[in-house]
Amino acid sequence: MARAKSEARFHRRVRGEGVPQDWAEAVRLYRLAAEQKHADAQCSLGICYERGEGVPQDQAEAVRFYRLAAEQKHADAQCNLGFCYERGEGVPQDRAEAVRLYRLAAEQKHADAQCSLGICYERGEGVPQDWAEAVRLYRLAAEQKHAHAQCNLGICYERGEGVPQDRAEAVRLFRLAAEQKHAYAQCSLGICYERGEGVPQDQAEAVRLYRLAAEQKHAAAQCNLGICYERGEGVRQDRAEAVRLVRLAAEQKHANGQFSLGLFYEMGEGVPQDWAEAARLYRLAAEQKHAYAQCSLGICYERGEGVPQDQAEAVRLYRLAAEQKHAAAQCNLGICHERGEGVRQDRAEAVRLVRLAAEQKHANGQFSLGLFYEMGDVVPRDLAEARKSWIVDAMLNITDEFALWCTPFDAVLSDDKMRLDSSMAEVAIDYGHASVPFLRDEDQLNDERLAIDASACDDVLWSHDIIASNAGAHSADALLVDRETPPSALPFSFVRLAGLSLDADVGVAFGETRVVGFGYTDPFDAELFSVGGAGKKRCLSPKTRKSWRGCG
Repeated sequence: MARAKSEARFHRRVRGEGVPQDWAEAVRLYRLAAEQKHADAQCSLGICYERGEGVPQDQAEAVRFYRLAAEQKHADAQCNLGFCYERGEGVPQDRAEAVRLYRLAAEQKHADAQCSLGICYERGEGVPQDWAEAVRLYRLAAEQKHAHAQCNLGICYERGEGVPQDRAEAVRLFRLAAEQKHAYAQCSLGICYERGEGVPQDQAEAVRLYRLAAEQKHAAAQCNLGICYERGEGVRQDRAEAVRLVRLAAEQKHANGQFSLGLFYEMGEGVPQDWAEAARLYRLAAEQKHAYAQCSLGICYERGEGVPQDQAEAVRLYRLAAEQKHAAAQCNLGICHERGEGVRQDRAEAVRLVRLAAEQKHANGQFSLGLFYEMGDVVPRDLAEARKSWIVDAMLNITDEFALWCTPFDAVLSDDKMRLDSSMAEVAIDYGHASVPFLRDEDQLNDERLAIDASACDDVLWSHDIIASNAGAHSADALLVDRETPPSALPFSFVRLAGLSLDADVGVAFGETRVVGFGYTDPFDAELFSVGGAGKKRCLSPKTRKSWRGCG
């Protein structure tokens, strides 16, 4: 909690204004005035005891002096004493008493108290949760140019909590706070620029703002800036710098920093590959209820990577993430239920979980649900539903994060059944090789399979190679440069390799700057479906700001 108003009244000797700075002498003078019931001096002496400046740190003594001043209706002291009750510092924690004290100070137009009371209403701590009242209080403080309140009010507008969602207004408020060097607002404004929310998208400006906040040791900004360096977004790609920044965030116990650093160790990006260290970092983040880390640690246990293989523990971790509506975890847990791995086989539960993932437009969930419709074991077999709805949606929802499954030329659905974006033209799906063993009886599908013509084949191959080339795949560059024969002459086995092998150069470059199988979002965490079964995957979480609300 900021003590701005109390500090403004600090004696000149504390600040060294006109005299050498001398905390001990300042304390002596505060004490003389405090003994005469001078409220400012009592509050300032409380701050000295709280911080251990000029005296040994003593939180209980700080509380005593705050109380003496608060009893004289000193707004700073009321606010500071409320903070002590909220945190349980020097007194037993008592949020209702904290609210009472904040309210007394807020009624005196004390901006810190207004902001802190707003936080209590937002969280429902010491009072019933009331978003509208939280917004009202944030606004009162923000009108006094209180940076924390401006930032918190911006978050309310961004999320539509207590006010109609208005990202432009959120940006305006973040900017006001950022101009006061408020690190959280700088980071939040950076995210707006990165995503193009409320402002035109501008990756370079996002990087600039992340850097300003990171220089203030703001963990989320350090992590986000590190991810920019890893991806080469808004800044030249530099994985060593990415690791350095993400490590700084992880060392502050920032969950997304721990998770992201774990990914670097898992994939050997910027650091030597170390599965055990990856699992350790995932665990640290998972203990903070980081859903992506829970899911990734579950995969480690399932595969025995960095930890002893333990399917039951994998299921437990998937469940924790799935309870947070993490789509990949829902899908992975559904697959465990379908196979009876680490949990009793329950295909109805498998369908339920996979459907939850599919409803979030999770491509692997959509595809897996399509497989259930194809199999007809739990849901009625419905080929039209499987292909026209879930499988096709899985393809369409990936866009540039696209996993191509190619097949011999005679195994593509007709134009009226499956037509994707023109940049992808028609995509041939190999039901015989892409983890669909239940369709081995090709006789059932003969009436639905048409031969693909050469022009469609050309479109598939060219679009595939161009995407991969743009991503920096040397083999794709070579193919595009050297290709003089019609694209249809390129064997489909090449494309299948890209779709099914982690080692394929084109595969590793899939999707502009990333290879993505179903559910993956980054080059180092991509693993496409394996032949013979639906794959489980982890993905780098989007850049997020932790749920921070607070003054000081």
